[in-house]
Amino acid sequence: MPFHFVANHDPLANMAGDRFASVSGEDLSAYRYMEEIMKSPREESDEVEEKKMLLRLVMHVKKLDEDLLAFYADAISK
Repeated sequence: MPFHFVANHDPLANMAGDRFASVSGEDLSAYRYMEEIMKSPREESDEVEEKKMLLRLVMHVKKLDEDLLAFYADAISK
């Protein structure tokens, strides 16, 4: 049985939800999500902690993406 490669065109949206889907132009999704966390009521601390962890994950994935692009751009240019 042949292997069929299916591209994941928007991995961040698949992992963290549609609010972090790729957009053209300036992407303020992480900033808006951070504002939502800051406005959350303090009683629901478990929900706030979950949102903070999701935001950390999004930031790490974006950083990894930038690092990989820089690495491959450097490798191609040599």
